[in-house]
Amino acid sequence: NAEKGLSVSLRGDGGKMQIEIEAKRLALPFAEAIVLNEFSGKGSFGAQELTLREFEARAFDGLFTGNARLSWRNDWIFEGEFAARGMDAAKVAGPVLSAGRLEGKGVFGMRAAEPEKLKASARLEGSFNVQKGTIGNIDLTRVLQGASGSGGSTLFSEMTGSVVAGASRIQLRQIRLAAGLLSATGSAEADAQKNLLGRLQIELRAQAMQARASVAISGTLAEPQFRRSN
Repeated sequence: NAEKGLSVSLRGDGGKMQIEIEAKRLALPFAEAIVLNEFSGKGSFGAQELTLREFEARAFDGLFTGNARLSWRNDWIFEGEFAARGMDAAKVAGPVLSAGRLEGKGVFGMRAAEPEKLKASARLEGSFNVQKGTIGNIDLTRVLQGASGSGGSTLFSEMTGSVVAGASRIQLRQIRLAAGLLSATGSAEADAQKNLLGRLQIELRAQAMQARASVAISGTLAEPQFRRSN
């Protein structure tokens, strides 16, 4: 666990202790890729439960807030709610996204008989919104004009969707993209080895022309591939 500058203060309050936690840098034990900076949280600590009524941290150049509860009464349970604002989409989902500001919210939870098994049971569900972003590796307008393969980039005004993530798979559903006269819908997923699989239906609506195409997504998160499939 990468913990630096960790400060924990406790004070008595009836059957539970009030707790305040501060850390300059905190790596989540169930998602090492997510590092929280300037973490602060307030809550209560008892014999069988730690509850953070609220927490706040910096992550991916944005703000991460929420609440969390860790219980070890019978099984170990870790659950809570989160919200993200102003995050750099390229740092969250690069190089698939090379620019944009991401917001999102959702819930997370995990349950296991032993704490070291919590990570394998992790599940997250939520929604996301990316403003003024860029899809790297493909120019969707050129695909509509008949070009094949990857290359170029696509500027968009907004991308929305839902996300379901577990220990072995991340699924993006109900993706909707608006890019001027061009729009797209679809879904995609990545497995534990970061292999990509998905499909986009893209459409251009203008007074002079209308065009549609289907794009298959493959490759990996590090090297995504886009291929016109009709």
